[in-house]
Amino acid sequence: MLVRLSLQGLRCKACISAVRSTLEENGAVVIGISLREAEIEIDDGDAEKIEKILKDIKELGYEAKVVGIQR
Repeated sequence: MLVRLSLQGLRCKACISAVRSTLEENGAVVIGISLREAEIEIDDGDAEKIEKILKDIKELGYEAKVVGIQR
């Protein structure tokens, strides 16, 4: 399942790197992150994983919400 999230608070490449590293360390497959559009695409499965991803992003100091899901 491909999940697209909108992120608030991304300001630089270091922000992107922090988000990507944290998610990948926790098993998420990051397809891409756009600083300009403040979005991230993740290839990940179930609702529990999505909730964990949202929590991980929040712990980094950013807000995230699901804006699209493709199955």
